[in-house]
Amino acid sequence: MFKRAARFLGFGPLLEQEIQDASHYSSVEIRRVRMLVICRLALFMIAIVGTFQLLVIGLSLTGLINAAVTVALFVLVLIGYFAAKTEEGFLRWGPILLGLFSAGLWLEALLTGGMFSPTVPLLVGIPVSAAMLLPLRGAVLVTVANIAALTTLTAITPMFGVLQSATVSGTIYAEAILVNSVAGMSMVGVCAVIMAWQAERAQGQMHDMIEQASHMATHDQLSGLGNRNRLQQWFQQVDTEKDRFDLLLIDLDGFKAINDTYGHNAGDYLIKAVSARLKEVCEDDDLLIRLGGDEFLVVAKSGEATADKMNEYGARLIEILSRPYPTSDCILRISASIGHARFPDNGKTPSQTLSMADKALYVAKGAGKRLCVTYGKTPLRIKDRLHVMRKESA
Repeated sequence: MFKRAARFLGFGPLLEQEIQDASHYSSVEIRRVRMLVICRLALFMIAIVGTFQLLVIGLSLTGLINAAVTVALFVLVLIGYFAAKTEEGFLRWGPILLGLFSAGLWLEALLTGGMFSPTVPLLVGIPVSAAMLLPLRGAVLVTVANIAALTTLTAITPMFGVLQSATVSGTIYAEAILVNSVAGMSMVGVCAVIMAWQAERAQGQMHDMIEQASHMATHDQLSGLGNRNRLQQWFQQVDTEKDRFDLLLIDLDGFKAINDTYGHNAGDYLIKAVSARLKEVCEDDDLLIRLGGDEFLVVAKSGEATADKMNEYGARLIEILSRPYPTSDCILRISASIGHARFPDNGKTPSQTLSMADKALYVAKGAGKRLCVTYGKTPLRIKDRLHVMRKESA
């Protein structure tokens, strides 16, 4: 029933958008969507209420004042609706237009009978709107200001003479209206503020949960480095026409033996220690990935270094990763082999380039390990070995 009515009024899709956007949009963006919803509803209500008041009050002075203020409020809400189409417009004009709209309602109430003005029931919507559109502090300030304004309006209502005909003493009746009005506005205002606080808190918790889930989905829990999902995300963002980058595929030499000899705790320690060393030595722009097991990947995003420079970079990584790893029980020793490939020189796609780095790593392993090999280039060790084999065959 509610959804049908919402669609009939034209803001149903906006409500659905708010529900969907709550999972990944900022609080500002959600409040912006709420403003679109409220403005559409307000335009509808102002048109209905204004027409009804004009029919009831007629074209008297009060009726004309009421009609003029109603038109002004309609225009303000219309401006607010178009301002809320963009986040910049909402941040710049949202609070201002809400303040002008509130002032317009209070002015209309003041000019058309005080507490007995037909506009008074609409005043309750001000703190509610503030709670939905403003940050928590702003919503509290608006609520306090409206309670103060309501107190003042109630206090000056006897000046209009509308209370003097009451069967009860005018003073007592005015005090009763004051107490009831302030209590009613306070109740609505406090409820609105509590709702705003709960909404912001729930949204903050939801945002943290989403951030945590997103981080867990793209990062390796043991090493803290990115995982294959993170690598694929980055590959998808690569501009194959402009981007250039280098891949250094690292495999730890001797890791399996340590894992088998000292247990998985020692293996986990090595993974964490290797990851920490990579974070220290690699460039800030480099993307560090743990592909699984004892295999790591360094994505050098700049793509400006020559192949020789990248080999020097790889040799430096090997030297640092091959340093001893002291523990409370013993000193662990491993080394590393690296396969290097460059995009787009060695592959038409990032994934193909990774495959070429894997082939280069295979060559490095076959050449005696603890070596960095660039795809398509024969390591000096293999050249020397081939030279010896040729001499022996001769």
